[in-house]
Amino acid sequence: MKVRTITPFLTAAACAASVTAVVTTGTAQAADDIRFGSPSGNIACGIFGENYSDEPAFIRCEISEYTYTPPPRPARCLAPDGTPYPGSYGTVVYLSTAEGARFGCGGGGTLGKATTSFLAYGATITYAGFTCTSARDGIRCGIGSEYFRISRATYEFS
Repeated sequence: MKVRTITPFLTAAACAASVTAVVTTGTAQAADDIRFGSPSGNIACGIFGENYSDEPAFIRCEISEYTYTPPPRPARCLAPDGTPYPGSYGTVVYLSTAEGARFGCGGGGTLGKATTSFLAYGATITYAGFTCTSARDGIRCGIGSEYFRISRATYEFS
C-alpha cells in the first residue's frame, strides 16, 4: 500500500475564498498519481508513482506564463532531421529517479487537465517518495538530493 501525505491542500473553492486549508491523507488512487496546482493557477503538477506507467516514478510540472529563458533544446528534443519536436520547450520540467531533473521536450498534458486542488503557499505534499513545496515564488519538488524549482521568473535544477 502506498501512502500519500498532503498538508495543507486546498480545493479550488477554498483557495479562492481564502479558507483554512483542508488536510487530507489517504492511500493512492488506482491510477497511482496525484495532481495539484499553484494557488495562482500558473503552475500545474502531477506526481506519478511506480504503477502509473512503465517508467520509473516521476514528477511533471508545467508552467503557463514565464519570463526566464530556457537553455537550448537538447538533441533528445530534436527529430532525426534536426527540427524541433512540436510543443513549447521550456514550459515543462520533469524529475525522475532514473533521469534527474530536466526540461521536457514540449508542453501540454498537465495544464490541460482540470486542476481542482491547489497546494497552498507554504504547504508541502509528499507522494511516491517525492516532496513538493509551494511558495509565492514558485514550486520546488525533489527526491533525495535531486530537485527542481520553477517560477514565473526562474528555474533551477540540482
